[in-house]
Amino acid sequence: MRWFAAGQYGRCPPRLLSMAAVNKPCGPDNQSPCCHCFMPMNMLILPAIQYLSSGRPFCTCPIYRQAELRQAITILQAGQLWSELFTESFPLRAFTFTRQGGGAVITCLLASIWEHRLPIWENDQQYHRLERLIDHLKEQGEIGRAAALSWQEVACLEVYLLLGMRMHQLFPENTQWLADMAALGEQALARAVEDFLTAVNQHYFPVWEEVWDTDPEFLLGRLQTIDLEAQGYSLDEDIMSLDDFCEPVRTLFYIAGATPGGDDGGYGGAESLASLPIIDLTGLSDIVRQMKLPTVVRAGLPVLLDMIMADTGNEWLDWSAADLAQGYVMLPGWSVENAMFLKQEWQKAQKLLAKEAALIAWVSTDETTYLPAIRSLIYLAYLDKRGIFNEWNRSRPCHSHPVPGSDYLGKSAERWLPRDPSHLSGRPGGAAQPDSTCDGPAAS
Repeated sequence: MRWFAAGQYGRCPPRLLSMAAVNKPCGPDNQSPCCHCFMPMNMLILPAIQYLSSGRPFCTCPIYRQAELRQAITILQAGQLWSELFTESFPLRAFTFTRQGGGAVITCLLASIWEHRLPIWENDQQYHRLERLIDHLKEQGEIGRAAALSWQEVACLEVYLLLGMRMHQLFPENTQWLADMAALGEQALARAVEDFLTAVNQHYFPVWEEVWDTDPEFLLGRLQTIDLEAQGYSLDEDIMSLDDFCEPVRTLFYIAGATPGGDDGGYGGAESLASLPIIDLTGLSDIVRQMKLPTVVRAGLPVLLDMIMADTGNEWLDWSAADLAQGYVMLPGWSVENAMFLKQEWQKAQKLLAKEAALIAWVSTDETTYLPAIRSLIYLAYLDKRGIFNEWNRSRPCHSHPVPGSDYLGKSAERWLPRDPSHLSGRPGGAAQPDSTCDGPAAS
């Protein structure tokens, strides 16, 4: 393969001619102010250019400035990549060692990749070399009139290539998307990106799949970072109130001290909870797991407590959409490793969410009975945590537990009706104070 390169500064130094395998003298009379050198691109002349730009004495000659040498390296790198990707020769054109010349060569390479729908992403080394060429093109900011693509087309092609890489990483068997890309346009790319995110939702983990902008920069961002759809709880005081949550989530948020004010400066719809003492829920989940409770409560309530305190240890449940929106979390980048890790975490999160959902559904069947029982459970666990019952006697506790120790729900409503424990006192917002009668172990 041969291509035509044009310099600007007169006769080429003999050493450069010999090293670059140039086979035509500079200018018709060897003295003209510009040199036109035919260089066979199937020879490894890149090391020669690198040798020149490494600070050798003759490199300081004004005939070959560093800027031109850098452009020459870029042009030769593009030519080498072309020779690896295509069997046909590079189009014979006149290129100069300038920004416009380098931009024209890169766009010619990009245009041919799009024309052949070449799956360059299947070769990591070649793909990353092409990435560097595109970055160079964007940094220099010029492509010249001889460019094979416009800036808009270059931006769309960058999205197309990155989408190809993501599809190859996560859905290597899916080639239909490539056949559907009939045009290199923003609308077609936006649909393709949205289809990719929908497939991730179905086969990997939840992400925000809606694509509400067709700008190439926006589409690139959706393919560079994973827009997680976090499942954790969070109370945004600016836009939410406690009444936005179902029970027993609403009550647990209040007990934990989350009391955002509404427009009236109150408890944001939580006036009915104002008589409940505020306590620290940290560590109560482990205590609840040891209690003799119905399976749905023993399995679901610890999960819900950990979710309220963002202490599940699961990437999906310890962060909320509000946390992500406020920038508290740095979104992970798309990669095979990150995708597989998040998929495994999501599988674990689904099991925990199922237990939490079962508890919420159970409470909703008889909220007037089961919700007060859940409250009493929380306060009893808190007393245990503080060491009120140093030798917990689960068969005869200091206060009768309102929740039966079995899964049998055919009990009278009277047995489920909780009583406000006499040892819990204080005004709203204050911590619970233990009663002196329960400072010691449970009576035998």
